[in-house]
Amino acid sequence: FFRPRVLIQASMKSFLRRPATAMVPMVQRRASTMSKNVVLAQCGCGGVQFEADLRKGIPQLTVCNCAACRKVTGAVQLPFLALPRKSVTFTEEATLREWEPTALAKRLFCTGCGAQIAMDYREENTIWICLGLLCDDQHFNDWLKNVVNDDGHINLKYPCGHIFWESRPPIVEVLYGDHTHLPVSEDFGVYVYDAAQE
Repeated sequence: FFRPRVLIQASMKSFLRRPATAMVPMVQRRASTMSKNVVLAQCGCGGVQFEADLRKGIPQLTVCNCAACRKVTGAVQLPFLALPRKSVTFTEEATLREWEPTALAKRLFCTGCGAQIAMDYREENTIWICLGLLCDDQHFNDWLKNVVNDDGHINLKYPCGHIFWESRPPIVEVLYGDHTHLPVSEDFGVYVYDAAQE
């Protein structure tokens, strides 16, 4: 006889009883070898970890509102940063996998925790990293302070903004109203192909 509620409660109790050391720690910065321009990032379980060197900059930020991104993340929007491929080094790939739902692009994700890692449009110089993976690193936040204007706009090489705005769900308007510092566009809109090309 299957009783889901009992199983869920039992699982939660065993999870809460685990010692703190059983939790996956955040990536530790190797202070002696790491530059303040290098951001460390990881997924929720630590099975995917990478370093992103910001010295070449981040040419563009987009916030995707498409249904496909909603389905694979459970979030209403998914922000991406364009990074030069050469600036991203995966240091742990145990659970990194690719999924190619369309001929347009493949998604990189973690099989351990389900985190979306990146979108790869097969551009020669650019990989689109999921922004949320970088936000916990102080060096990223220091970099961000330098590219946000006094009026709250992000100042990068190419315009930043929402893409696939026509696909946004109604809840976006409820959550954010018209309080956005990013321009909105339909389809790929402000997206610049291979934005990290020098």
